[in-house]
Amino acid sequence: MKKNVLLGCLSVLLILGVGSLVQAASEEEMWKQFSGLELNYLTEDSPAAGAIVALLPEFEEKTGIKVNVTRTN
Repeated sequence: MKKNVLLGCLSVLLILGVGSLVQAASEEEMWKQFSGLELNYLTEDSPAAGAIVALLPEFEEKTGIKVNVTRTN
C-alpha cells in the first residue's frame, strides 16, 4: 500500500515537472511560430498610430514578424 502511494506521488511530481518544462518551451516557441512573415500595416497618421509604430521594434524582436507601415493623411 505504501509503495503504491509513493509510486503515485512520484508519478504526479514527474508529470508536473515535465509538464512545466514543456509549457515553458511551448510559450517561447509560441511567440516565434510565425517568424519570417511580413505584414503590411496601413494607417492614418494619428497619435494612436504613432503609439503602435513605437512598439513595433519590440514586437518584431519578440515574434520575428516584420511589419511594414504606411501612414496616410
